[in-house]
Amino acid sequence: MSGALESPLVRSLFSGEVFAAEQLSPGDPEQLLPEERAGQATWVDKRLREFAAGRQCARRALRQLTMPDYALINGPDRCPIWPNGIVGSITHADGFAAAVVARNSDFTSVGLDAERRDRVGADLWERLFVPAELSWLQSLEAAQRSGAAALLFSAKEALYKCQYLVTRRWLDFHDVALRVDGQTEQQGRLAVAEGCRVLELWPEARQMRGRFAVHEGWVVSSFELATLPRTL
Repeated sequence: MSGALESPLVRSLFSGEVFAAEQLSPGDPEQLLPEERAGQATWVDKRLREFAAGRQCARRALRQLTMPDYALINGPDRCPIWPNGIVGSITHADGFAAAVVARNSDFTSVGLDAERRDRVGADLWERLFVPAELSWLQSLEAAQRSGAAALLFSAKEALYKCQYLVTRRWLDFHDVALRVDGQTEQQGRLAVAEGCRVLELWPEARQMRGRFAVHEGWVVSSFELATLPRTL
């Protein structure tokens, strides 16, 4: 029996109808469909179990759309090939996995990412963040900075996934600057900041909106591009 459960938390990070699942236990490679397992024979056990947890979450989410047995294989770019009419995103982060799916009549694209709140050390900040983001981190109380850095990293990954489904363009971390509107330290909203390179490459990024929430020891972030404009 899969350890993936429906996820109200992940669902709450999106403005329209999405279907989401999460899993806190290791994935079971035996639950992968044969097509999903093909090509993974050389993977180490940890990577295979993370992959399986993500696929178990995706299958639980797709089950809510009456697609329980869809083989979710990767394309040449290593991104999942979702069923026709469906957009989706998967994340797994050292003990936590989640997936979200939606109809493409509701969303052009979605992105989801989770990161442990203690895993983005200050030695990585200059590689990951633009000056405005670094200034924001330094303005926070010392005890808040590690979690805030994980939030920025997670949010950028969610944004990259969301835009990639549309543009098929790989971005550098410094191509994006984010604005964080933390309603509390536990949840808030995300948006692309003016003046960053992604807006030159893809002006539609202004229409993307995101949210974040702290969940146990992880921060979970989302970005979405709605098919029809709406307020998040």
